[in-house]
Amino acid sequence: MSNTRLDPAALARLKSPKGIVAQGLYKRGLRVQAKARSLCPVDTGRLRASITVEIIEKAGYLICRIGTNLSYARAVHNGTGIYGSSGVPITPKNATVLRFKPKGSTAFIFRPSSAGTKPRPFLRDALGAAR
Repeated sequence: MSNTRLDPAALARLKSPKGIVAQGLYKRGLRVQAKARSLCPVDTGRLRASITVEIIEKAGYLICRIGTNLSYARAVHNGTGIYGSSGVPITPKNATVLRFKPKGSTAFIFRPSSAGTKPRPFLRDALGAAR
């Protein structure tokens, strides 16, 4: 039988949001963030720059949260139209055709529907960098 005693104050310091466990989580989070930024599709760079890392405490557990607060990030990550969760083409709601200008083009294109965009799961694919 051992006489080992746990020091509750020292244990609380280890598990605090500023403790050594949180520091290790944050370090792994930074690796995932760097990988996600490298995998993220770039148009203006706004999405890539918005990927953040934070350590939060929830129900007594430390959690490393990596993500973005941009409204279109989910559509980029999961895809849209036939590639998205609905699985149906994008169609106009208030017109007979969709009108859009492809990147690098000066002319508009008119279509009755669009397949949408393929998923680019940059956050999911970056999780392996946490190891």
